[in-house]
Amino acid sequence: MASLADAVAAIKAAKAPIIIASGSVVYSEATEQLAQFVDQTGIPVGITQAGKGSVAHNHPLAFRCSAP
Repeated sequence: MASLADAVAAIKAAKAPIIIASGSVVYSEATEQLAQFVDQTGIPVGITQAGKGSVAHNHPLAFRCSAP
């Protein structure tokens, strides 16, 4: 199992990190913590169907999908 320091190093070394927020964020009531993490790191976030509501839809780092 990787340590927190290993995780931090991997994120810092990533060329284009992205967070995928699933329903687990909503179910565990961690939406505020995710928003704080995204704001502090500047890492963009994509949201799964079950993860809707994990980050505000209009957050500047939230991926938006639009239908053609």
